[in-house]
Order: sequence, then C-alpha cells, then structure tokens
Amino acid sequence: MRILVPPFVQSALRLLRESGFEAYIVGGCVRDSLLRLAPKDWDITTNATPPEIARVFAAHRIFAKNRRFGTISVLFAPSESVEITTYRSESGYTNCRHPDSVHFVGDIRQDLKRRDFTINALAYEPFSDTLLDDFCGIEHLGARQIVCVGEPHARFGEDALRIMRAVRFCATKGFVLQSRTREALLQSLPLLAHISVERKREELNAMLLGDSALVLRDYAPVLRAVLGETWQEPNWNLLANLSYNLPRALPESLVLESRLTALLLGSPNPQEILQHLRYNNAQSKRIAQAIAHYPLQSAIPKLQKALFMLGQDCVQLLATLGAASGDAAILPNLALALQGCHNLAMLNLKGEDVLAAGIQRQHVGAILRDMLALVIEGRIANERGALLCALHDKMCYNTQKYEGF
Repeated sequence: MRILVPPFVQSALRLLRESGFEAYIVGGCVRDSLLRLAPKDWDITTNATPPEIARVFAAHRIFAKNRRFGTISVLFAPSESVEITTYRSESGYTNCRHPDSVHFVGDIRQDLKRRDFTINALAYEPFSDTLLDDFCGIEHLGARQIVCVGEPHARFGEDALRIMRAVRFCATKGFVLQSRTREALLQSLPLLAHISVERKREELNAMLLGDSALVLRDYAPVLRAVLGETWQEPNWNLLANLSYNLPRALPESLVLESRLTALLLGSPNPQEILQHLRYNNAQSKRIAQAIAHYPLQSAIPKLQKALFMLGQDCVQLLATLGAASGDAAILPNLALALQGCHNLAMLNLKGEDVLAAGIQRQHVGAILRDMLALVIEGRIANERGALLCALHDKMCYNTQKYEGF
C-alpha cells in the first residue's frame, strides 16, 4: 500500500531521520492519498522537539506556526511547504476547542491516540513503506465510515468543531457516521455554542460545496444548531436538483450561493441568519432578495425587469435555481435578456434629454424609469428618436403625474 510522497516531503522526512529522529507523514495527507485524492497539505509528525526541528532545518525558511502545539512550517519552494509537529498528548479542554495543556511525548502511538477520527489517525513512513494504523482506520476508509478514536463523547467534548468536521466529511467525501459516533455527535450539539460563528460558517460552506451536500438532509439538527432555531427545513428536492441538474463549470461562488438560498428558502428570516454567521452584507442581501422573488418567470421582459430591479448577480442566482427546478428556458433567456436594454445606462435617452425637454430635475429619474419600462415591455424601441417622441407624448398626456412640465 505504497503512498506516493512528493520529493520535498521526502527530503523533510530524510533530513529528520538522518538527524536521528523518527518522522512520519500523518493525518489528512495519508487519508487522502489512500482515497486516491490529491492532498491539500502535507503534515509530518516527529519525536524531534521544536528547537531540534529548527536546527535540522536551519538552512531553510521556517516559521513557528504554533509554538504551543509544537508546529513548525518549513518552506522548500513558494508552493512547497510542510508542517512538522512534535508528538504530543493533550489534556483539559475547558473551552471545548483547545487543550489547556500540551505535553510532548516520545511515542507516536500516544500522539495518534489524541486524534479525532480513525481515518485521520494514520501515519506513514515511505522509506520502509510502514503504515501505522492502531484504530482500524484502513477498514473504516474502505467502509466510508467516520468513527471517533476512542470514546466519541470525549472526542467531541475536546473540540466541538469536530461535530461539523464529521458532517463535512459526509458531505464532501461521501462518508457515513458510525451509529455510535452519530449518537454522540447529536448529543453533543449544545457544545457548538463554544465555536465562533466564523468557523461554523467556513464548515457550512465546505459542506454545501460538497458533491454529497444532500446528505445534510440527514443532519437537520446540526444545521439548526448552526443556523438557529428559526431555521425551517427547506424543500430538499431543490438542493438535490442543484447538486445533480446543473453544469459543473459554474463558478464556486454561484454554487455556494444557490445552495445557501435553497437551504434557507423555507425560513422566515434568511438575511438575519446570514448576518449572524457573518456573511458579508452584499451576499446576505442578495440571497434574501432571491428568496423573496423565487421563483422567477423566464419570459425575457420579466427577466429584464428583474435585472433592473434586483441586479445581475441576484437574477443569475434566481435563474440558476430555476434551471435546477426544471425551467429549461430560463438560462438561455437570461443570456438574451442581458443583450437587450435592461438598465438606465443602456437606455438611449439620458437625463440631459429629459431636462432639455423642460422637465424639472426632481422628476427626471421617474421619467427615465418609465421609459425603460416601455422598452423592456416591447412597447417602444430603444432608439433615441422613438424615445424622444414617447417623451413628448408623456409631456402631453401625463402632466398631472409629473408636475412642472
């Protein structure tokens, strides 16, 4: 079961071993390699202490990423870095997030015992092709199971963010929770109150972007603990359609916002929920607007009117939801709507023209909007001459509406 380890990681392992220390790659990089996925990061664990690690890599750029936990980052090239951490044990978790005390130890098996899930408690040494698996992590990888190392209540009590990480593995990698782990996770939900809203938001985003995001339907209690008691379960079919009925080339930001919108569609206060999780104001407003105007009709004049009222980003979001729900015309029609006149900047009548016709300044905006509405409805062409004629007609027949003509 040989794992292909990049040359720069092999160099780090070799330097440690040639200096008389043990060294293994560990955790997510081992797990992902065994799943035939490209690891995002490479982590090494060693019995060398932080000062000893610093001496071994004195010729390289190093950063003490987390001195308390014994982690040092070593840079080999701009895109090649590895994090090296001393074997440790931990105790006391009064904030349900970080240990109160950390002790460096000499035995890697002591270090593996403190880890969250069995699939992350794997260590590998490439030169001897040695894989350490004290907790049946390989078996659980094969079964696509999330199982806590040791007693699950204790693991979630140590770090409540593990609750969301466990569900994230289900949403992104297609895992399922072992029944004992699932039971402990659900019983530990009140501990999420100790986790910052920013970290909860990051984990929620990762879940929603997962290929198996629909699994969130099975974890509604977790979502309610994150989104608040006012959150109402949505129509899960829409989230399913967003997962399976759309092209994979969509921008990640649009995928995320469409799935967030689907998740909040049944809730009475979506903008409040989003602001509580510190989504930015523009994003919160756009999603709340999309929910308020869902579903959007796909007729081109309707789309152009929506483009004027809501803006292109919100209409694109609504069109994505419509396409996922089976409206085959809405995305092609949106492309056509965008080519036509749908905002005041595209209107071939300007404020100066209206002022030149003798209309008072305070009425200019209302008149331009009325003229744009006529163009969108197809009642007049977006041509300067036709618009000036229509403006003259308004001056003749709408003098009561616009005082001062």
